[in-house]
Amino acid sequence: MNLVKKEDFGYRKISTVKVSDAKLWFAKLQKDGRGFSTISSVRGVIKPAFQMACDEDAVRKNPFIFKLTDVVVNDTVPRAALTEEHLGIWMKFY
Repeated sequence: MNLVKKEDFGYRKISTVKVSDAKLWFAKLQKDGRGFSTISSVRGVIKPAFQMACDEDAVRKNPFIFKLTDVVVNDTVPRAALTEEHLGIWMKFY
Protein backbone atom coordinates (compact mmCIF):
# COMPACT_ATOMS: atom_id res chain seq x y z
CA MET A 1 0.00 0.00 0.00
CA ASN A 2 2.93 2.34 0.56
CA LEU A 3 3.77 2.09 -3.13
CA VAL A 4 0.25 3.17 -4.05
CA LYS A 5 0.47 6.12 -1.65
CA LYS A 6 3.74 7.28 -3.23
CA GLU A 7 2.28 7.34 -6.74
CA ASP A 8 0.00 10.04 -8.15
CA PHE A 9 -2.20 7.22 -9.39
CA GLY A 10 -3.08 6.37 -5.77
CA TYR A 11 -4.81 9.72 -5.30
CA ARG A 12 -7.15 9.49 -8.26
CA LYS A 13 -10.89 9.10 -7.79
CA ILE A 14 -11.82 5.48 -8.29
CA SER A 15 -14.54 6.39 -10.78
CA THR A 16 -12.03 8.09 -13.11
CA VAL A 17 -9.71 5.10 -13.59
CA LYS A 18 -9.93 3.35 -16.95
CA VAL A 19 -8.31 0.14 -18.20
CA SER A 20 -5.80 2.14 -20.21
CA ASP A 21 -4.85 4.12 -17.08
CA ALA A 22 -4.25 0.90 -15.13
CA LYS A 23 -2.08 -0.55 -17.90
CA LEU A 24 -0.07 2.67 -18.22
CA TRP A 25 0.48 2.76 -14.47
CA PHE A 26 1.81 -0.81 -14.38
CA ALA A 27 4.07 -0.07 -17.35
CA LYS A 28 5.35 3.02 -15.51
CA LEU A 29 6.03 1.01 -12.37
CA GLN A 30 8.16 -1.44 -14.35
CA LYS A 31 9.94 1.39 -16.14
CA ASP A 32 10.70 2.93 -12.73
CA GLY A 33 12.45 -0.29 -11.72
CA ARG A 34 9.74 -2.25 -9.93
CA GLY A 35 9.91 -5.99 -10.47
CA PHE A 36 7.18 -8.19 -11.87
CA SER A 37 6.47 -9.78 -8.49
CA THR A 38 6.07 -6.35 -6.86
CA ILE A 39 3.68 -5.21 -9.57
CA SER A 40 1.79 -8.49 -9.28
CA SER A 41 1.47 -7.99 -5.52
CA VAL A 42 0.17 -4.46 -5.99
CA ARG A 43 -2.36 -5.75 -8.49
CA GLY A 44 -3.37 -8.42 -5.96
CA VAL A 45 -4.49 -5.64 -3.61
CA ILE A 46 -5.88 -3.15 -6.12
CA LYS A 47 -7.91 -5.56 -8.27
CA PRO A 48 -10.16 -6.83 -5.41
CA ALA A 49 -10.66 -3.26 -4.17
CA PHE A 50 -11.91 -2.21 -7.58
CA GLN A 51 -14.04 -5.36 -7.76
CA MET A 52 -15.67 -4.39 -4.47
CA ALA A 53 -16.35 -0.93 -5.89
CA CYS A 54 -17.86 -2.60 -8.95
CA ASP A 55 -20.04 -4.84 -6.79
CA GLU A 56 -21.24 -1.78 -4.87
CA ASP A 57 -22.04 0.07 -8.12
CA ALA A 58 -19.39 2.73 -7.48
CA VAL A 59 -17.83 1.87 -10.86
CA ARG A 60 -19.33 0.15 -13.88
CA LYS A 61 -16.38 -2.08 -14.71
CA ASN A 62 -13.23 -3.25 -12.95
CA PRO A 63 -10.34 -1.68 -14.91
CA PHE A 64 -7.82 -4.18 -13.52
CA ILE A 65 -9.28 -7.27 -15.18
CA PHE A 66 -6.65 -7.94 -17.82
CA LYS A 67 -3.72 -10.29 -18.26
CA LEU A 68 -0.76 -8.70 -16.49
CA THR A 69 1.81 -10.26 -18.81
CA ASP A 70 0.21 -8.41 -21.74
CA VAL A 71 1.41 -5.16 -20.16
CA VAL A 72 4.43 -5.98 -18.01
CA VAL A 73 7.35 -8.23 -18.90
CA ASN A 74 7.75 -11.13 -16.49
CA ASP A 75 11.39 -10.64 -15.56
CA THR A 76 11.45 -13.06 -12.65
CA VAL A 77 14.33 -15.50 -12.59
CA PRO A 78 13.63 -18.93 -11.14
CA ARG A 79 15.98 -19.69 -8.29
CA ALA A 80 17.29 -23.11 -7.44
CA ALA A 81 17.58 -23.84 -3.75
CA LEU A 82 20.64 -25.99 -4.39
CA THR A 83 22.86 -26.50 -7.40
CA GLU A 84 23.22 -30.06 -8.69
CA GLU A 85 26.68 -30.20 -7.10
CA HIS A 86 25.45 -29.01 -3.72
CA LEU A 87 22.49 -31.38 -3.89
CA GLY A 88 24.88 -34.31 -4.49
CA ILE A 89 27.03 -33.28 -1.53
CA TRP A 90 23.94 -32.96 0.67
CA MET A 91 22.57 -36.34 -0.37
CA LYS A 92 25.91 -38.02 0.35
CA PHE A 93 26.04 -36.34 3.76
CA TYR A 94 22.49 -37.32 4.65
